[in-house]
This record gives sequence, structure tokens and C-alpha cells, in this order.
Amino acid sequence: MTTMLSLLINAVPLVDPAQMDCEDKDVPGVYRVDLDIESVIGASMHKCASMALDVFHSSVPVGILDDFSFDVLTFDTRTPISQDENHDDYSASHCGDVEKISDAPLEHC
Repeated sequence: MTTMLSLLINAVPLVDPAQMDCEDKDVPGVYRVDLDIESVIGASMHKCASMALDVFHSSVPVGILDDFSFDVLTFDTRTPISQDENHDDYSASHCGDVEKISDAPLEHC
């Protein structure tokens, strides 16, 4: 029985590494976000994408957000998922866990 929904966050730098804030040098890459199933029951995939970003941003410190593109993807097919425009940012920060699974971002999706 599945107890979580796994999504990917693709953190792609938009600036040259030499221009990146020193605290952000380890941010680029691919992260798996496991959302608690109880939190996502009845939620759209767009809502789940927003929730995944909440969990990611509460777990992975980023000094300059504008230096990155953060794309949410389905875990199995790597399909991009847009966010829920009505989501309250950081309201789901406690709803899952994050693990970095690659230091290299996926080709921009």
C-alpha cells in the first residue's frame, strides 16, 4: 500500500555558477519529494505540485530564489506539473520529506 506521493523538483540554475551565491552552489539538481498520502487525498496534481514546492523550500535553503527555476515533475514520466494558483505558499511545508537524488539538473523541461 502506497503511503506517499513522490514528485520531482528540478532545480535549474539561471545564472553562471561563478555568479551564484556561495550558499546556493549545492542547490542545482533533482530532488524527490515524498508527500504524505493523507495530505494529498482529493488534491489535484496542481495542488500537489504546490505542496511539493512548500516541502522543498522549507527543507532546502536557497539564498537567491531568482537565480533558479524550480520545476515540479511527475516521478515516473518526468511530466511537468504547473502549480495551483490559489495555493497559500508554505501552507504545506510539513506534509512530506525531501531527498536530493542527483547533483545534475535534468535538461530543462
